[in-house]
Amino acid sequence: MKWTLGFAIGLLAIGATPFKAIAGEVVLSAPARSALEKSVQEKRSLLSVDSALTEQHRQILRTWASGSIDFNKATQRKQIRFNRVSYTQNVMVDVLRIPTEKLQFIEPIGPKALPIAPKLQLDRAERINLKQPMLILYREGPNYYKFQKLKEEGPQQLLANTAAIQLARNFLSSNRILQETQSDRIGEVVVRQRRINEDGESASSQGRDYLVQQDVVFQRLYQGKPVINSKVVVGLQPNSRDIVLLNHMNWAPVKATLRPMVTPSIGTAPSLSVTLPTVSVASLQQRLEAKVRKVSGNFTKAEVNEVFPAWFQTANGLVPIVVFNMEIEYPSPIDPLRRPYVEAINLVGSDDIFYPEHQTVSTPTKAQ
Repeated sequence: MKWTLGFAIGLLAIGATPFKAIAGEVVLSAPARSALEKSVQEKRSLLSVDSALTEQHRQILRTWASGSIDFNKATQRKQIRFNRVSYTQNVMVDVLRIPTEKLQFIEPIGPKALPIAPKLQLDRAERINLKQPMLILYREGPNYYKFQKLKEEGPQQLLANTAAIQLARNFLSSNRILQETQSDRIGEVVVRQRRINEDGESASSQGRDYLVQQDVVFQRLYQGKPVINSKVVVGLQPNSRDIVLLNHMNWAPVKATLRPMVTPSIGTAPSLSVTLPTVSVASLQQRLEAKVRKVSGNFTKAEVNEVFPAWFQTANGLVPIVVFNMEIEYPSPIDPLRRPYVEAINLVGSDDIFYPEHQTVSTPTKAQ
């Protein structure tokens, strides 16, 4: 089974039932147990974020977005809850941002030279005067960036998936928004359609269903394993090829491997060493059972049918995890009710990394 986007740990909602609470059984199929045993035996490491490249990514994305939004005039909102900052601005001129647009990069001279900020090249960009204001959104936070035009257009002609993927991929690569390495690669790529379904003008007339946007979704592999919370989305309006959405989530470049360290030695660099805890199949199964029972409540059986190793991107780096795909059976007065469920366990620490604390959102202010 391939990993699907929209990773939601423990978000299975089940209605109330008249049955008493049941201490359900959590079982692993033979292939799942074998995969878990293999995951436990694998060498594990932590990977730290490359802060210099991450800052360069931030500058690239802000520079590209500045072709549509004026950060000095936009309304700024600090989102303490998600540790992000949002900028919004109503514009009367729509600058079309087509995938063939390229930023200008001046390469640094010398091995220790600082990278030079990219420059916009919008001299040939098409500009459309609008009758009504259009809202532009830009949001950024730790390893998170989102650009969006809230733009209404009529029905669009479907662009072939291969063409949409090629346009989006070339755009990301040529503007250094997404750079692959030998270890850090693009995984599965899917194209999703956004459609509008309009009701008919009368009860006897048919409504309309039409395409308004195509989103190209890039998933991430690191050392051949999925990074379950990383993705980049490029949303296109097929007729004009205008980029109306760019969402860059948890795809921060990483650098040095944090080597497992049993006994600290003199002169060992602390930033490159870490003590990794030992794990066993039994301990992981106990943690899994505790999480399933806490979230799923009243169930009769939870069967794990797939286990695979993966990564989870945090603000500091990539953390090795193991993912469990399972099916949970709930009591029902007629037939047993079965629901798919996904759970993950951190192999080198607490599972709190999956559930960041949230706080209250602040009031809007003007950008500085």
